[in-house]
Amino acid sequence: MNFSKLKTRLFALLMMTLFLSNFSFGQKATSKSKKKDVAWFMTLNAKSGKVMPCESDSKKKCLRLEGVSKHTVIFSDRPDRFYKKVDTKDFLSKWGKEIFKDASPNAALVHKEDNPENEGDANVLDLKKLISHKDGSAVFEIKVLDKDYDLKNGTSLENISLFIDDYTACCWWNWGTCCN
Repeated sequence: MNFSKLKTRLFALLMMTLFLSNFSFGQKATSKSKKKDVAWFMTLNAKSGKVMPCESDSKKKCLRLEGVSKHTVIFSDRPDRFYKKVDTKDFLSKWGKEIFKDASPNAALVHKEDNPENEGDANVLDLKKLISHKDGSAVFEIKVLDKDYDLKNGTSLENISLFIDDYTACCWWNWGTCCN
């Protein structure tokens, strides 16, 4: 199975799951929503990346992303199902300040290795911290949580999608109406 088929199947599985769970596309925040915390999820994409030792501590691993997409998709869990495309630069500038300041998120890293024999793979990571971000690149300190498949330093990756687990907050990204 080639990598594009893998991504297509993962997307189809996600859509089927959302459909079967009575997903309503496009709910906008309304003033009728009750004030409560909402679980937000994020999807960050990049053209390529590389696993390497962190500059600050060579015993730790870092993931350098290049060609990071201009927008990051954020969406909420049921029953609210809010969603929004946000500027990735703005999203990353909030990391460690407004979001993920108390605990690092897990993420599913879906990618294709720069290896003709590998059609694509997925790993589960702890995104320990965002080291830097600028001009379409981002560097994260990571811990690979997948015991069966470790990402070795020097591994080059292509067609990257990071599916980042929840950040819980009442309102986020100027959505003051969702919590009134």
